[in-house]
Amino acid sequence: MKKLFYSLSALIVCFLFVSCGDPIAKMEGIIDDIEENGKDWSTEDWENCFKDMNELALTFWESEPDKKEIKEWDKLEGKLNKAISKATKKEKAEKAFKKAIKNLEKDDDFEDLNKEVQKARKKALKKNKKDDDDDDDDDDE
Repeated sequence: MKKLFYSLSALIVCFLFVSCGDPIAKMEGIIDDIEENGKDWSTEDWENCFKDMNELALTFWESEPDKKEIKEWDKLEGKLNKAISKATKKEKAEKAFKKAIKNLEKDDDFEDLNKEVQKARKKALKKNKKDDDDDDDDDDE
């Protein structure tokens, strides 16, 4: 019963973070949730979390972030990896995590979302680099 309660709480928190606010703050909330509850998550909890994070990443990259925001996002990705590593130290948690990854690799919608995220990321980084080049041109004048 306790595990079910934690799982449902984690899902609700993930959905709340994805539904409102800025992407960086939402990602911080998801990371906090993983740190607090990830060790007790089921495969379905991990799948939902990854889907939410991908939707959040797409929102972030489509917002045309500036250099400072990109740097913050990159730091969060490092923090996310540490949180996942810590949460999956138990064998049961690691199995749920790995099974979620396998399931998502077979999910065409998730793969399409991944492609959208990569495309938006590439576009945002390219635009950011172009903006930097334009700023350099202004400095030359």
